[in-house]
Amino acid sequence: MRGRWWPAAPGWAVAAALLLAPAGCAGRLWVDQASAEGITMHWYTREATMDIARATAVENCHRYGKGAVLLDEFEDRDITTAHFACK
Repeated sequence: MRGRWWPAAPGWAVAAALLLAPAGCAGRLWVDQASAEGITMHWYTREATMDIARATAVENCHRYGKGAVLLDEFEDRDITTAHFACK
């Protein structure tokens, strides 16, 4: 059909939803510092999890050919802060 603006195949919509779903579930997480030595971040405890923070740290450290190791985690009311080392 000519002039149609939606995707031709339903599979396209499913693929787009799957790609966008992690971003919607990630919550708000702020990276305060990131380098080859490590990463420090904070987030609203209700909006993100340690698993999301760990995945962010792994992604950062992987860029430098290293793994992420949790050094400390601090929760102050509704804010959680975590520091990971790249080793």
